[in-house]
This record gives sequence, structure tokens and C-alpha cells, in this order.
Amino acid sequence: ASDTSHGLGGRAEATVPNDGANVGIDVRLEPFGAITGRFLKADGATPIAGGQVKVIRSGQVIAYAVTSSTADDPGRFLIEYVTLGDFSVEGYDPVSERVGKGGGRLLSDGEIANADVIVIPRGTVKGYVLNNAGSAPVGNASVNITVSGAANYNYTTVTGPDGAFLFAGVPAGKFSLDAKDPDNGLHGYAKGTITYENEVSQASVHIAPSGSIEGKVFLPDGVTPAVNAFVSFSNQTQAVLADGSFRYAELAAGPGMTYSLRAIEANTHRVGKAS
Repeated sequence: ASDTSHGLGGRAEATVPNDGANVGIDVRLEPFGAITGRFLKADGATPIAGGQVKVIRSGQVIAYAVTSSTADDPGRFLIEYVTLGDFSVEGYDPVSERVGKGGGRLLSDGEIANADVIVIPRGTVKGYVLNNAGSAPVGNASVNITVSGAANYNYTTVTGPDGAFLFAGVPAGKFSLDAKDPDNGLHGYAKGTITYENEVSQASVHIAPSGSIEGKVFLPDGVTPAVNAFVSFSNQTQAVLADGSFRYAELAAGPGMTYSLRAIEANTHRVGKAS
């Protein structure tokens, strides 16, 4: 709605729930401007005719438009009577099913803000999961990718026997990879960035270094082995051997990796700790 004599405009939405229903709606008139721009493919130059564009503010859609299909200015859209303030614009190409984003701000009454909407570029992330030394592939490892950018992306795949993985259609932004060795549960991490359409980013993920902890459980005299004891840390518990010894293998190693062990003698419930 607009009041041209006072330079005011406004928008409101309502839903008609069923046939014959009457729905009341109020429209508040405020100073307004307009938003124009073009909906473009990921190359930033090719216009998208017949695309669907919506204006979003505070998480709510406040206006819609369809981009022009005319030969003289394809992909152009104009949305009038938008109240002042920050806004984001989202476009959808029904042909490719790709989306794009843009945004801007209307500061003054009657202003026309230009906000082109560009389809979010997509690329490919591929690589290998390797042991810490990089000397052998890790097959059947789960690999998760997350992207922080204009579009959310979170997927998981499994490496082949050669340790290879591939993610296609990854939206532009910074990505993080998290790989898990199926044999020992250790993780490896890598990061990278997709910046342009059809970019192929190579990434090698090395599983964390590993080591073992071994020792013996002694009675309070510090000499006699406690042969009827159990040693535990985190959610792992094991009985000591006949000489009071124990061993935990395939533990993540490196700076900041500290393990606290707890031993308990079964018949006396005496407890000992070490780290």
C-alpha cells in the first residue's frame, strides 16, 4: 500500500485459511524506498530471467518479485514500497535450482537501493585420508565436511580402499574436514576454502599421531604388584595381568593430550591414581 501524497508506503501479509473466509489485515504506512538489481549466475555476469526473488528482514519474507525476461534487461527486478532499514535478498533459479544471495540498506525516504543477487558458487573438495606419517591410506574412514559461508553444508562420506574421498557441489566458503580412522577411532582434521564456481580444492587429512600407555599397579608399599586390580580412564576399563601390568594402545598423542588413570583393587576397594 502507498500514500503518494505523503510519501509513505507499507506491506503486510495474511493467509486465507479456507474458501469463503474473511481475513482482516492492517497495513502500517512508513517512509519507504525501493530495491532493484539483477539476478546473476555464479559468474557474476550472466542474467537469470524468470528467477524468483524475495526480500527478507529479521528472518521474515516481506516482499517477492520475478526477474525480467525481456531482451533489453533480462534478470532485472524491482521491488517497491520497502520500509527503511537493512535487508537481505534471496534468489532462486527454477531451472538450475540454484540459490543466490545479496543485501543492502535503505536509509532515506524514496531511495532506490541497488542489490544484485549472485548465485552462490559451488566447487569440489577431494583428497585422501592418510595415517599420521602419510605413508599409508586409511580406507573406510568416515569424513565429514562443514562449510561456513553464505549457505550451510554438512555431509559425511566414507573413503575408498585407497583412502580417497570426494564432495561435489560444495558452496563457497571456508570448509572443515573431520576424518575418523575406523580401526582406532582417532581423528584427523583439515581446512580449506572454495571461492569460485567449479573450483576443485585438494585436501589431505592425516590421522592424529598415536601412542600407548603402559605400567603396573602396586600395593601401598610401592613394591608388591596389585594382581587383583582394574585400571580405567574415560570409558575404558581393563583388568591387570598376573604381574599387575596394564597397557592401553592407539591413544591420540601430541601437545595437550593428557590421560588420567584410576586403579582400584577389587577385594579391598583401595584406589590409586596417575596421569
